[in-house]
Amino acid sequence: MKEIPQHCIDIFKERFGCYPSIVDIYPNMEKEVVDKLITKSHLLWYEDFITIDYDIKPQHSLYEYDSTGILIYRKTERHIFILTKVDKKNVVDYTLQQLKRLKKKD
Repeated sequence: MKEIPQHCIDIFKERFGCYPSIVDIYPNMEKEVVDKLITKSHLLWYEDFITIDYDIKPQHSLYEYDSTGILIYRKTERHIFILTKVDKKNVVDYTLQQLKRLKKKD
């Protein structure tokens, strides 16, 4: 998948021993909802951009959402990909339902 850096795919394969199944969530996520999703996740990798005024602008990041087989790649503030093992599909489906509820509350 061109939108996910190869090294993020490689990190998944090294950690979990298989190629990830991928869920592309775009464009309906609000930044606040994405922030809530990853707030308790462990940051594995990031790429920031520094402006001419030395402001730090987050660009891309990779999080461990579930240590048994789910990573989240944040491409932009509102665009995320869930990388998962096949046997974690139920967890991903449940997480997506929770995200829908969070979105409706806002």
